Amino acid sequence: MAHNVPCGGWCPKGRKAEDGPIDSKYPLKETPSASYLQRTEWNMRDSDATVLFSIEPALTGGSLKTVDFARKHQKPNSHLCARDKGASD
Repeated sequence: MAHNVPCGGWCPKGRKAEDGPIDSKYPLKETPSASYLQRTEWNMRDSDATVLFSIEPALTGGSLKTVDFARKHQKPNSHLCARDKGASD
């Protein structure tokens, strides 16, 4: 935002996040549900593409659901992992 890069998307009803409420300075729309999964799916549905970054090669939880939603909505996605074969320590 400080560099005028467009941003936006969806957040759960109540602007909730795992670490507390999301500040109103972030231009997010609330989903009808407080579900993190609905937020994730709607962000994937409305995206052009997604890159997932992880330390471990196996995705779990919400990251794995993000890939599932990418397939469901036929969206390009890439997973970059710090511990992939050939990555340097």
